Amino acid sequence: WRRIMLKSEIGSRVNLVDEDHLKKGDVGKSISRLVPMGKAMFNNDYVEVRTMGEFLDPGVDIVIEKIEDNKIYVKLKE
Repeated sequence: WRRIMLKSEIGSRVNLVDEDHLKKGDVGKSISRLVPMGKAMFNNDYVEVRTMGEFLDPGVDIVIEKIEDNKIYVKLKE
């Protein structure tokens, strides 16, 4: 089995949301298209976010609607 096993390690990780740094109501900008998940920037940090089902284009202003289980839910800023 050792001959066919991968010997590399996965160094990526999920968002670890710092509740002091990101909170409900913070305004940011979508970096990628949110369909319904994608990348956004809040407080000069890139984070993975998701919408509640809407599709949003890159470069639009978004607001954090809720944070639960290290998942950041956003909506379009009105």
